Parts: sequence; structure tokens; C-alpha cells
Amino acid sequence: MNRIYTDPATGIRYDTSNPDYQGWLTKQSVWLKDWRRRFFVLKQSKLFFAKSEGMAPHGMIDLASCMTVKSAERAGGEERRRRQVG
Repeated sequence: MNRIYTDPATGIRYDTSNPDYQGWLTKQSVWLKDWRRRFFVLKQSKLFFAKSEGMAPHGMIDLASCMTVKSAERAGGEERRRRQVG
């Protein structure tokens, strides 16, 4: 299983093995704005995500550069355990 993520913008390679925390979360897609379940790995201030636990990460959120974290609500007003990071 490949635990390496390469940042496409910088070419920097990150080893995501031995994470601080890991588990399933739901995140909003960048383009379609729908909510998708993803497997997240937190290592230091980087949050990596993949489609499933066994797959290599295909994205990263650098929490050190985040300005706000907002609660996201489901249509109809029902609160979900989701967080919007931006």
C-alpha cells in the first residue's frame, strides 16, 4: 500500500504512514459541491484524504494555512457531523 502523497503544486512528497489520527469524514467536493465520504489521515498539520483506507491519498489540506472552520448543514437544516475547512 502506497502511503506517499506528492503535492502536485510543489512536488513535495509526504509520507502518511504512522499518522497522528485517521478515520472517515465527509468533505465537500471542490467542483460539484456535493458531499463525499473520504478516509482522512492527520499527520502533524497536514490532513490527507483518499477514497478508501487502502488507497494512496489524492488530496491534502494544510491546516496551518486555514483561516476558519465552519459548521456545514445538510439541506433541510439537519446538523451533520461535517466540517468545512477553508
